[in-house]
Amino acid sequence: MGRVFVAAKGNDGVSTPHYPSDYDGSWVISVGATDKLGRRVSTDLGYTWGSNYGNGIDVVAPGYSIYSTMPTYTTAEMSYYGLPQNYGYLDGTSMATPFVSGLAALIFSQDPNLHPEDVQGIIRASADDNNSSTYPGYDDYLGAGRINAGRALQYMLSPWTINHYTAIGGTAVSSTGTYGAYFYNTGGALATGGYIVKRYDVRNTVSFQFGDTTYVWGRGVNASTGWSAASPNYETGYCNVTSSGPTSAELQTYVYEVWDITGAYLGWFPTSPSNVQFAYTVLGKRYPLSVSISGPSELAFKEWGTWTAYPTGGSGNVSYQWYVSDDNGSTWSTLGTAQSQTYRMLFSDFIIRCDVHDNSTGENASARMTVYYYSGGIRKAADNNEKQIPTEYSIGSYPNPFNPAAVINYQLPVDGLVKLSVFDVLGREIKTIVNETKSAGYYKATFDGSQLPSGIYLARISVISNQGKSFIQTVKMVLTK
Repeated sequence: MGRVFVAAKGNDGVSTPHYPSDYDGSWVISVGATDKLGRRVSTDLGYTWGSNYGNGIDVVAPGYSIYSTMPTYTTAEMSYYGLPQNYGYLDGTSMATPFVSGLAALIFSQDPNLHPEDVQGIIRASADDNNSSTYPGYDDYLGAGRINAGRALQYMLSPWTINHYTAIGGTAVSSTGTYGAYFYNTGGALATGGYIVKRYDVRNTVSFQFGDTTYVWGRGVNASTGWSAASPNYETGYCNVTSSGPTSAELQTYVYEVWDITGAYLGWFPTSPSNVQFAYTVLGKRYPLSVSISGPSELAFKEWGTWTAYPTGGSGNVSYQWYVSDDNGSTWSTLGTAQSQTYRMLFSDFIIRCDVHDNSTGENASARMTVYYYSGGIRKAADNNEKQIPTEYSIGSYPNPFNPAAVINYQLPVDGLVKLSVFDVLGREIKTIVNETKSAGYYKATFDGSQLPSGIYLARISVISNQGKSFIQTVKMVLTK
């Protein structure tokens, strides 16, 4: 029916199956209980009961000494004796589960069109890993951790985005021998009854690109065409994520070759491996698409230069188009469509421009750089030999990639206090190269990476002009040894 199903894990302190929380299906959110310190309630901690664990537990929530709507007096006692409506404190996973149901309702209030497994995925992704010191990540005792309603709702706001994808076809990585299985037709193609089957484990590796941490989960019911490995099997869609990283995940489902009890071959159900549809969701940070250009800002006569575009944000699935103008942007000529572009200086300044299009989101971004003509080491103005003042802020670096040193060029349209620093990808400052007041003009600085490991580094310039206005821009540099 496409509903979120939240089930209490049970209070026996054991890992043996407990129903309905342990039904084999990712559509059941299985909830354990924690005490006031965020620990799993267990007899090992001196409690008289323990929260069940294992068997795919999803999350935990507070379940000890919870003020409830269970009255301390019966209705008859309150009526006969005139007693007040007092309520009691109760323990158990039945007290923890309503917290998760309430959080599911909050999530649906933000987006009522979410798939049930999207709700489960957001709840799991946003949970606090209270066992991180002993069992980092998912574990059999707290599952993904204790729910965090505030973080769950933050994950539904920009820059976080919930992205639905499908992938068609997969590879059967293994299969069983034939065995007897019972199927219930709940909308699938196979009539209810017993069959002889051979089950195939079908997988597909998918790729994606986001600006930050990603969480991935499958959408099974009413979305994927493969079935689970459960027996009896209810013929509902199933898509499991066996492993995932920042940019890829492996998806899993199952299909069956089926014979009736007389041995007559009935075919593939619900479909063959090559026709399986995997439906999956990626939760990740997606920043607006932007682009910067790195390359030389000055060239001598007939000297070649190479410029590279570095997009940030967006989906990562982008295309490039380069242009050049020698009449201050009045007309443009196309150059190429690679990420890097080479062009030759002739007799005058020119502007090089790169337009970037995100093929997944439809976003567009553009960056340009003015490249100045040098003759005998002296920069020429457009019409005379006077010093030329830039009209905009800019920063670039070359060569890129570099080894071991990179030249960082920057330009200032007005006087101001300049700070030029280099950071690693974790945001740690490696070196401050410039930290002083500069006049309007063109400048170069050298960054020596000979003592650093290969990797991506960020050059950032921040300027506070004499008029009190600020400017900040970052350019990516790649050190390759």
